[in-house]
Amino acid sequence: MRGRRRTTNHRCGAVATLDALNEKKIPLSVNLKVIFEGEEEAGSEHLQQTLDLHKNLLVADVLLTGDGPVHQNGRPLIFFGNRGGLEWM
Repeated sequence: MRGRRRTTNHRCGAVATLDALNEKKIPLSVNLKVIFEGEEEAGSEHLQQTLDLHKNLLVADVLLTGDGPVHQNGRPLIFFGNRGGLEWM
């Protein structure tokens, strides 16, 4: 439950933003793919297999991650960094 509470709001905000752009017929200037991975708290057991299986569909210009630190004052935070690494071919 901790992970869901921590990340749900900004993920919903990102989807709502994309929906609003689509509704206004404003095209994206990048090739964007969205992946919701719900096993983070359990070790992401199936993530690598899924990425490998669908790598041809996942070519994108942008990586937007829903993970990162929370500022102590509770206000939104832009974080320029990521734990771990992301690489697959």
